[in-house]
Amino acid sequence: MAEILYDTIPSLDPGDFTSNDPNRKLNFVKLLGGACNNIGFVAKHTKLWGDISTGEFLNQRLLEIGLKNKHKLLVQRTRYIIFLKDVFQLSVTCFGGPQAHFANFLTVLVKKRNYLSDSELIELNALCQVVPGPTSTQTLSAVGYRLGGPSLAYLTLLIWLLPSVAIMTTAGILIASFETKNISMAFTRFIQPMAVGFVAYAAYSIILKTVTTKRAFALMIFAGLATYFIKSPIVFPIILLVSGLVTALNYKAHPREEKRNLM
Repeated sequence: MAEILYDTIPSLDPGDFTSNDPNRKLNFVKLLGGACNNIGFVAKHTKLWGDISTGEFLNQRLLEIGLKNKHKLLVQRTRYIIFLKDVFQLSVTCFGGPQAHFANFLTVLVKKRNYLSDSELIELNALCQVVPGPTSTQTLSAVGYRLGGPSLAYLTLLIWLLPSVAIMTTAGILIASFETKNISMAFTRFIQPMAVGFVAYAAYSIILKTVTTKRAFALMIFAGLATYFIKSPIVFPIILLVSGLVTALNYKAHPREEKRNLM
Protein backbone atom coordinates (compact mmCIF):
# COMPACT_ATOMS: atom_id res chain seq x y z
CA MET A 1 0.00 0.00 0.00
CA ALA A 2 1.48 3.36 -1.03
CA GLU A 3 2.14 5.95 1.66
CA ILE A 4 -0.22 8.93 1.71
CA LEU A 5 0.38 12.31 3.34
CA TYR A 6 -2.99 13.14 4.88
CA ASP A 7 -4.12 16.76 5.06
CA THR A 8 -6.60 15.82 7.77
CA ILE A 9 -6.84 12.95 10.24
CA PRO A 10 -9.26 10.30 8.87
CA SER A 11 -12.54 9.96 10.74
CA LEU A 12 -14.58 6.75 10.52
CA ASP A 13 -18.21 5.86 11.03
CA PRO A 14 -18.73 2.39 12.60
CA GLY A 15 -22.17 2.37 11.05
CA ASP A 16 -20.52 1.87 7.68
CA PHE A 17 -18.93 -1.38 8.86
CA THR A 18 -22.04 -2.72 10.60
CA SER A 19 -24.37 -1.78 7.74
CA ASN A 20 -25.64 -4.23 5.13
CA ASP A 21 -24.15 -2.15 2.32
CA PRO A 22 -21.02 -3.92 0.98
CA ASN A 23 -19.72 -0.69 -0.56
CA ARG A 24 -19.84 1.14 2.79
CA LYS A 25 -18.08 -1.80 4.48
CA LEU A 26 -15.38 -1.87 1.82
CA ASN A 27 -14.83 1.88 2.07
CA PHE A 28 -14.57 1.63 5.88
CA VAL A 29 -11.92 -1.13 5.65
CA LYS A 30 -9.93 0.81 3.04
CA LEU A 31 -9.94 4.00 5.10
CA LEU A 32 -9.01 2.17 8.31
CA GLY A 33 -6.27 0.17 6.61
CA GLY A 34 -4.81 3.25 4.92
CA ALA A 35 -4.84 5.26 8.14
CA CYS A 36 -3.21 2.50 10.18
CA ASN A 37 -0.59 1.95 7.50
CA ASN A 38 0.37 5.61 7.09
CA ILE A 39 -0.23 7.44 10.37
CA GLY A 40 -1.17 4.63 12.78
CA PHE A 41 -4.41 6.03 14.14
CA VAL A 42 -7.82 7.50 13.27
CA ALA A 43 -9.84 10.28 14.82
CA LYS A 44 -12.90 9.72 16.96
CA HIS A 45 -15.93 11.27 15.27
CA THR A 46 -18.05 12.07 18.33
CA LYS A 47 -21.15 12.79 16.29
CA LEU A 48 -21.06 9.42 14.56
CA TRP A 49 -19.45 7.20 17.16
CA GLY A 50 -21.81 8.25 19.91
CA ASP A 51 -21.26 6.40 23.18
CA ILE A 52 -18.88 3.83 21.62
CA SER A 53 -15.26 4.83 22.10
CA THR A 54 -12.61 4.11 19.46
CA GLY A 55 -10.96 1.50 21.68
CA GLU A 56 -14.24 -0.27 22.43
CA PHE A 57 -15.20 -0.37 18.77
CA LEU A 58 -11.84 -1.74 17.66
CA ASN A 59 -11.88 -4.29 20.49
CA GLN A 60 -15.28 -5.50 19.30
CA ARG A 61 -14.00 -5.89 15.75
CA LEU A 62 -10.86 -7.69 16.92
CA LEU A 63 -12.99 -10.00 19.08
CA GLU A 64 -15.18 -10.83 16.08
CA ILE A 65 -12.10 -11.54 13.95
CA GLY A 66 -10.62 -13.72 16.72
CA LEU A 67 -13.84 -15.70 17.05
CA LYS A 68 -13.96 -16.22 13.29
CA ASN A 69 -10.35 -17.45 13.22
CA LYS A 70 -11.03 -19.72 16.19
CA HIS A 71 -14.09 -21.14 14.43
CA LYS A 72 -12.03 -21.68 11.28
CA LEU A 73 -9.34 -23.56 13.23
CA LEU A 74 -12.01 -25.64 14.97
CA VAL A 75 -13.61 -26.59 11.66
CA GLN A 76 -10.17 -27.44 10.23
CA ARG A 77 -9.28 -29.56 13.25
CA THR A 78 -12.63 -31.37 13.04
CA ARG A 79 -12.00 -32.08 9.36
CA TYR A 80 -8.59 -33.55 10.22
CA ILE A 81 -10.13 -35.80 12.89
CA ILE A 82 -12.73 -37.05 10.41
CA PHE A 83 -9.97 -37.74 7.88
CA LEU A 84 -7.95 -39.73 10.43
CA LYS A 85 -11.07 -41.73 11.32
CA ASP A 86 -11.47 -42.54 7.63
CA VAL A 87 -7.82 -43.62 7.50
CA PHE A 88 -8.40 -45.95 10.47
CA GLN A 89 -11.45 -47.42 8.76
CA LEU A 90 -9.42 -48.03 5.62
CA SER A 91 -6.61 -49.56 7.66
CA VAL A 92 -8.82 -52.25 9.20
CA THR A 93 -10.86 -53.02 6.07
CA CYS A 94 -8.43 -52.82 3.14
CA PHE A 95 -6.49 -55.84 1.96
CA GLY A 96 -5.49 -57.38 -1.34
CA GLY A 97 -2.68 -55.03 -2.32
CA PRO A 98 -2.59 -51.48 -3.74
CA GLN A 99 -4.79 -52.39 -6.72
CA ALA A 100 -7.57 -53.50 -4.37
CA HIS A 101 -6.94 -50.60 -2.00
CA PHE A 102 -7.52 -48.11 -4.81
CA ALA A 103 -11.22 -48.97 -5.00
CA ASN A 104 -11.61 -48.32 -1.26
CA PHE A 105 -9.68 -45.06 -1.53
CA LEU A 106 -11.90 -43.96 -4.40
CA THR A 107 -15.07 -44.75 -2.45
CA VAL A 108 -14.08 -43.15 0.87
CA LEU A 109 -11.71 -40.31 -0.04
CA VAL A 110 -13.36 -39.12 -3.26
CA LYS A 111 -17.00 -40.15 -3.42
CA LYS A 112 -17.84 -40.02 0.29
CA ARG A 113 -15.65 -37.18 1.62
CA ASN A 114 -14.50 -35.30 -1.48
CA TYR A 115 -11.02 -34.72 -0.06
CA LEU A 116 -9.76 -34.64 -3.65
CA SER A 117 -11.02 -35.41 -7.15
CA ASP A 118 -10.83 -38.84 -8.77
CA SER A 119 -8.31 -37.57 -11.34
CA GLU A 120 -6.06 -36.26 -8.54
CA LEU A 121 -6.25 -39.60 -6.72
CA ILE A 122 -5.41 -41.48 -9.92
CA GLU A 123 -2.44 -39.19 -10.56
CA LEU A 124 -1.14 -39.61 -7.00
CA ASN A 125 -1.56 -43.38 -7.16
CA ALA A 126 0.24 -43.57 -10.52
CA LEU A 127 3.12 -41.46 -9.19
CA CYS A 128 3.49 -43.64 -6.09
CA GLN A 129 3.55 -46.80 -8.22
CA VAL A 130 6.70 -45.73 -10.07
CA VAL A 131 8.69 -44.82 -6.96
CA PRO A 132 10.16 -47.37 -4.52
CA GLY A 133 8.08 -48.30 -1.51
CA PRO A 134 4.52 -49.37 -0.67
CA THR A 135 2.11 -47.70 -3.08
CA SER A 136 -0.96 -47.52 -0.84
CA THR A 137 1.00 -46.13 2.11
CA GLN A 138 2.61 -43.46 -0.04
CA THR A 139 -0.70 -42.53 -1.69
CA LEU A 140 -2.59 -42.16 1.58
CA SER A 141 0.27 -40.24 3.21
CA ALA A 142 0.37 -37.92 0.18
CA VAL A 143 -3.35 -37.21 0.59
CA GLY A 144 -2.74 -36.41 4.28
CA TYR A 145 0.12 -34.09 3.34
CA ARG A 146 -2.10 -32.36 0.79
CA LEU A 147 -4.82 -31.74 3.39
CA GLY A 148 -2.77 -30.81 6.45
CA GLY A 149 0.94 -30.72 5.73
CA PRO A 150 3.70 -32.87 7.29
CA SER A 151 2.02 -33.29 10.71
CA LEU A 152 -1.15 -34.79 9.26
CA ALA A 153 0.93 -36.90 6.85
CA TYR A 154 2.87 -38.46 9.77
CA LEU A 155 -0.34 -39.14 11.71
CA THR A 156 -1.87 -40.67 8.59
CA LEU A 157 1.14 -42.95 8.22
CA LEU A 158 0.93 -44.14 11.84
CA ILE A 159 -2.84 -44.72 11.83
CA TRP A 160 -2.62 -46.53 8.49
CA LEU A 161 0.23 -48.81 9.60
CA LEU A 162 -0.37 -49.67 13.26
CA PRO A 163 -3.80 -51.40 13.05
CA SER A 164 -2.85 -53.46 10.00
CA VAL A 165 0.50 -54.43 11.55
CA ALA A 166 -1.27 -55.49 14.76
CA ILE A 167 -3.92 -57.49 12.87
CA MET A 168 -1.42 -59.27 10.59
CA THR A 169 0.94 -60.01 13.50
CA THR A 170 -1.91 -61.50 15.53
CA ALA A 171 -3.11 -63.51 12.51
CA GLY A 172 0.39 -64.86 11.90
CA ILE A 173 0.80 -65.94 15.53
CA LEU A 174 -2.63 -67.62 15.55
CA ILE A 175 -2.04 -69.50 12.29
CA ALA A 176 1.35 -70.72 13.52
CA SER A 177 -0.34 -71.86 16.74
CA PHE A 178 -3.08 -73.66 14.80
CA GLU A 179 -0.52 -75.51 12.69
CA THR A 180 1.44 -76.71 15.72
CA LYS A 181 -1.78 -77.96 17.31
CA ASN A 182 -2.97 -79.61 14.05
CA ILE A 183 -6.09 -77.44 13.93
CA SER A 184 -7.82 -77.47 10.53
CA MET A 185 -7.07 -74.45 8.32
CA ALA A 186 -10.01 -75.13 6.01
CA PHE A 187 -11.58 -71.77 6.90
CA THR A 188 -8.79 -69.98 5.02
CA ARG A 189 -10.03 -71.34 1.67
CA PHE A 190 -12.35 -68.32 1.40
CA ILE A 191 -9.51 -65.78 1.58
CA GLN A 192 -8.18 -66.30 -1.96
CA PRO A 193 -11.53 -65.89 -3.81
CA MET A 194 -12.30 -62.86 -1.64
CA ALA A 195 -8.98 -61.27 -2.62
CA VAL A 196 -9.64 -62.01 -6.30
CA GLY A 197 -13.04 -60.37 -5.99
CA PHE A 198 -11.61 -57.23 -4.39
CA VAL A 199 -8.91 -56.94 -7.04
CA ALA A 200 -11.45 -57.50 -9.84
CA TYR A 201 -13.72 -54.77 -8.48
CA ALA A 202 -10.77 -52.41 -8.13
CA ALA A 203 -9.70 -53.14 -11.71
CA TYR A 204 -13.24 -52.41 -12.88
CA SER A 205 -13.23 -49.08 -10.99
CA ILE A 206 -9.86 -48.09 -12.48
CA ILE A 207 -10.99 -49.03 -16.01
CA LEU A 208 -14.06 -46.80 -15.74
CA LYS A 209 -11.87 -43.83 -14.79
CA THR A 210 -8.82 -44.30 -17.04
CA VAL A 211 -9.75 -46.34 -20.14
CA THR A 212 -11.59 -43.66 -22.08
CA THR A 213 -10.08 -43.99 -25.60
CA LYS A 214 -9.68 -46.77 -28.18
CA ARG A 215 -5.90 -46.66 -27.76
CA ALA A 216 -6.20 -47.10 -24.00
CA PHE A 217 -8.60 -50.02 -24.53
CA ALA A 218 -6.15 -51.66 -26.97
CA LEU A 219 -3.29 -51.25 -24.48
CA MET A 220 -5.43 -52.81 -21.75
CA ILE A 221 -6.19 -55.87 -23.91
CA PHE A 222 -2.51 -56.17 -24.89
CA ALA A 223 -1.40 -56.01 -21.24
CA GLY A 224 -3.99 -58.56 -20.15
CA LEU A 225 -3.06 -61.08 -22.85
CA ALA A 226 0.67 -60.59 -22.29
CA THR A 227 0.46 -61.24 -18.56
CA TYR A 228 -1.81 -64.25 -19.10
CA PHE A 229 0.41 -66.07 -21.60
CA ILE A 230 3.89 -64.97 -20.42
CA LYS A 231 4.52 -66.36 -16.95
CA SER A 232 7.59 -64.28 -16.16
CA PRO A 233 8.16 -61.09 -14.12
CA ILE A 234 10.00 -59.56 -17.10
CA VAL A 235 6.65 -59.02 -18.80
CA PHE A 236 5.72 -56.15 -16.48
CA PRO A 237 8.56 -53.72 -17.34
CA ILE A 238 8.10 -54.64 -21.02
CA ILE A 239 4.41 -53.72 -20.86
CA LEU A 240 5.25 -50.42 -19.14
CA LEU A 241 7.86 -49.53 -21.76
CA VAL A 242 5.66 -50.45 -24.73
CA SER A 243 2.60 -48.64 -23.32
CA GLY A 244 4.66 -45.56 -22.45
CA LEU A 245 6.23 -45.50 -25.91
CA VAL A 246 2.85 -45.78 -27.67
CA THR A 247 1.41 -43.02 -25.49
CA ALA A 248 4.43 -40.75 -25.94
CA LEU A 249 4.39 -41.06 -29.75
CA ASN A 250 0.79 -39.89 -29.75
CA TYR A 251 1.44 -36.84 -27.56
CA LYS A 252 -0.52 -34.51 -29.87
CA ALA A 253 -3.75 -36.26 -28.93
CA HIS A 254 -3.26 -35.49 -25.24
CA PRO A 255 -5.20 -32.53 -23.77
CA ARG A 256 -2.98 -29.53 -23.15
CA GLU A 257 -2.81 -27.94 -19.76
CA GLU A 258 -2.63 -24.20 -19.36
CA LYS A 259 0.64 -22.87 -18.01
CA ARG A 260 0.34 -21.71 -14.42
CA ASN A 261 2.62 -19.41 -12.50
CA LEU A 262 3.83 -21.45 -9.53
CA MET A 263 5.37 -18.48 -7.74
